[in-house]
Amino acid sequence: MAAPVAYGIGRQGPGPTADLGRPCRHTQERAASCALACACPALDNPATYSWIYDSNCGRQANEYLSRTQPDGVTVPFLLEKWEPSDDLKMWTLTLRKGIKWSNGEGMVADHVIWNITRWLDPNVGSSVLGLFKGFILKDVDNRPEERGRHAPR
Repeated sequence: MAAPVAYGIGRQGPGPTADLGRPCRHTQERAASCALACACPALDNPATYSWIYDSNCGRQANEYLSRTQPDGVTVPFLLEKWEPSDDLKMWTLTLRKGIKWSNGEGMVADHVIWNITRWLDPNVGSSVLGLFKGFILKDVDNRPEERGRHAPR
């Protein structure tokens, strides 16, 4: 919180109700106290982050394959480059050299695949699963007992 707000809440120091020449009457009578509260979400699984707060906390320790600059242009970050296939259905991502994974190993493609697989796993509860659904997922009816019946597809 900003200092003027803190002073105003505590009624100490320079603030609209303080007399700069003497302590506030409030502090002479009893010690000032202030209780503040804030949400503290569990930040144990980046695949489930769904609010900007979570993501901002994660950015302190995690980095992205790419970053979008203020001008709206997305550029490689942990990637060196990316290249689309001619039909734009397949993309080849090239990782920069010398990047360390969280356990100290050199970062390799399997680490990226592991993360994307987690995002796409419905059991993880990924907050981006719905975003991917429109362009990366293919719905498959994997319920053999329902095929041929009146089950919706």
